[in-house]
Amino acid sequence: FSNVMTIKEGSPITLDYRMDRVRVFVNNKGIVASVPNIS
Repeated sequence: FSNVMTIKEGSPITLDYRMDRVRVFVNNKGIVASVPNIS
C-alpha cells in the first residue's frame, strides 16, 4: 500500500474507494479500534 492513514475514531472521512489506501482507526489512547481495511 502506498498510503496508510491513521485516523481518530469518529473523525469525518471521505467516502471514495481507493485500492492504494488503508485506513487505521484508533481510539483516544491510540489503540487500533477496528480491523484496518482498504478504502
